[in-house]
Amino acid sequence: MFRVVRYFSSLALLFGSALLAQVPQIKHAAAGDVATGEVLGSQQGDQLQLALNPCGPNQIIVVFQKPYNIEPAGTVTCNGQQKTLVQVVKQ
Repeated sequence: MFRVVRYFSSLALLFGSALLAQVPQIKHAAAGDVATGEVLGSQQGDQLQLALNPCGPNQIIVVFQKPYNIEPAGTVTCNGQQKTLVQVVKQ
């Protein structure tokens, strides 16, 4: 019985740390900040969410509140999918 409990405890620790590694980090842009990444969803009101590493397993999302400027920054291919990148400058 002790081995079974220890086995499930080990699995819980393993999968728990894997799930925590995939939780996105969210940062809020301040005046003068510049970031390049993929726009997540559509722009909602005064807010834009930008994924800095759209191909990576650990997402970092920067939230920009208006006013900001947005310009095209090229494309990147992730797992066969082409993603559009933009550069955003917080005013």
